[in-house]
Amino acid sequence: AGALEKNLDAFRNQSADILIGTQMVAKGHDFPKVTLVGIICADSSLGFPDFRAAEKTFQLITQVAGRAGRGDRPGHVIIQTFQPNHFALECAIDHDDDKFYELEAASREKTNYPPFSRLGVIRVESLDEKKVEEVSRRLGQLARSLSQQYSTSIRGPVAAPIEKIKGKHRKLMLILAPKPALLVANMRSLQKSLKSVPSSVDVIYDVDAHDLL
Repeated sequence: AGALEKNLDAFRNQSADILIGTQMVAKGHDFPKVTLVGIICADSSLGFPDFRAAEKTFQLITQVAGRAGRGDRPGHVIIQTFQPNHFALECAIDHDDDKFYELEAASREKTNYPPFSRLGVIRVESLDEKKVEEVSRRLGQLARSLSQQYSTSIRGPVAAPIEKIKGKHRKLMLILAPKPALLVANMRSLQKSLKSVPSSVDVIYDVDAHDLL
């Protein structure tokens, strides 16, 4: 307890010259005398199975780079990456928000991800893997039978990127709808139609989901 504040204070008053940290050091801190920032494995987040991966990478690099040169002296940023030509990194390095938006928006529109649709995620979780498989299979069949009625696109169910948490097996399904009302109506209909779910199985409905892991 108190270790974070102690370390930040030491760095702020210059009794420590180097601060090593996770994303926590990128946000909400003002260190006017910092002139050098290094970002290790800057592209690791690009590999996340999330349509927002490029956006989050661009945002994080921009934030971290903003820690250097906040005072009178200019700052320098060194970025370690295996994908130096990825547009998220190039745009972050060039401070080109408009170009990033243009490229990212084109990619989202092509794949029908938000903001060109509304996204719902349904997760099925249980300690019993066979029950997860059975409920997920029925859920997928129901979703596809209703998709035309609600003008939705169904992706999955598939194993969640983190397949097991605290012993629970996990599957998820994505529902993409052109309007929020259609998404909500579709998910409510699925919730009512999905019968005989074992008490040991959790079915979680997430409208406008921000976490795909």
